[in-house]
Amino acid sequence: MANTHSMRGAGCSSADVDRWGTVSGVEESVDGMPRLLHDRALFQALFTHVRTLDDAIREGTVFGYPAIFIDDRVACCVYGSGIGIRLPAGFAQLMVDRGRAFYFQPYGRSLMREWVEMRVPRDRLDEITHVLSESIRFMRAPRDST
Repeated sequence: MANTHSMRGAGCSSADVDRWGTVSGVEESVDGMPRLLHDRALFQALFTHVRTLDDAIREGTVFGYPAIFIDDRVACCVYGSGIGIRLPAGFAQLMVDRGRAFYFQPYGRSLMREWVEMRVPRDRLDEITHVLSESIRFMRAPRDST
């Protein structure tokens, strides 16, 4: 599931590519859509915060943006300067209805009912701890086999 795309074949040296496969200071395209430069400081703060909630998380990438995985499932990510968070569809709908989040639509794709995007400064991540905890609970729940 994690995308480990490398830009070395596009004329970039390994020094130009960060650990998330994003070229420093360069926008590239994904399926013809420009790739955003993702807020690495926000991701590091998010990772540190989520690790206090569940120390079994791991770091990876999905479609070129930094993400937090629980087992093989993406729980949340940083997309540009926003935080994408996977939640039960009803919880996500409630967040959107209350104006606390909007549906996550990376690269302009169709909205995903189980994903919201929130804009939270890295020094205020504690304000969304309950949302991040719900995401962890959701990712740890047994999967539907239907």
